[in-house]
Amino acid sequence: GSSPAAASSALLKLVVSKLSVDDARFAILDEKKVAAIRLEGASLDSALALESGVLTGTGTAGVDSAVLANALYLRRLRAPLKLTKERLTLVPLQARLAEGAVSGEIQIGFKPDLRYSLRLAAKGASVATLIKEAGSTGTMTGTLDARAKMEGTGGLVTMKGAGQAEIKDCRWPRASLFNVLAEVLQIPELRDPRFDECRVEFALGGGQARTPLVSFKGPA
Repeated sequence: GSSPAAASSALLKLVVSKLSVDDARFAILDEKKVAAIRLEGASLDSALALESGVLTGTGTAGVDSAVLANALYLRRLRAPLKLTKERLTLVPLQARLAEGAVSGEIQIGFKPDLRYSLRLAAKGASVATLIKEAGSTGTMTGTLDARAKMEGTGGLVTMKGAGQAEIKDCRWPRASLFNVLAEVLQIPELRDPRFDECRVEFALGGGQARTPLVSFKGPA
């Protein structure tokens, strides 16, 4: 028979060859109990091992809807999952955003402290749909190409990052700003302007978003 030490060592490792989760819900709340990230319809097919209190594994993760700060909706998210004692990664990540495509990666580090990072690139997203999903009444239209990198250790106040966005076929009809400019400058075309370029660079930190560059260029 085996020795007590050998038997004890064998019990320290638990292998689950197949673990499946379907239609799960998950949320990360900030200090004000507001959902920084909310997942709906999450699924997971994986193989996991638990040894000496450390969980590792691989699999495929999917989410029907991932909502960031109750404003940005990623849909049909899919990514290979890898879990080690140091980090969890979802790389490469594919998703849909307002009728456009999203690619990128998400990493969550466990040591020395919990820290997450995400890198996303969106192409061909509908600006009108983005505004509607965010609950805004804006009238801007066009298609959005954007890139962003963010990282944090908890809720929105811990997040920092930067990115850039450009809108193609950019229009902003009935916007109050351009109505004022049209009256002041006596240029009626500004009431429904067409832009060759709508570009924004943004930075996030300390719970605040900043836009050091906002550029709208067009014939009017």
